Amino acid sequence: MSVPVTFQSIAEELKKLEDSAQLIHEEMISLHQSEHEMQRLNEDTATKIHSFTLVSLAMCVGVAGLQLWHLKTFFQKQHIL
Repeated sequence: MSVPVTFQSIAEELKKLEDSAQLIHEEMISLHQSEHEMQRLNEDTATKIHSFTLVSLAMCVGVAGLQLWHLKTFFQKQHIL
């Protein structure tokens, strides 16, 4: 008489384990998607940083060129060069 109760309790325990496995699987899928989104965001951020770095470098070189041009014309007017 205790045999059907044991099978029922085993079936309930298996159902609980199946539900737990399903939840773990769904969580793994969610974490995998989050990881891909974070990688994409990281790549986008790196691209923006590189772009801003190049723009900043170009501006610095441009300003340095303008300063040299200005100093050259100033010294030529003063007859120093």
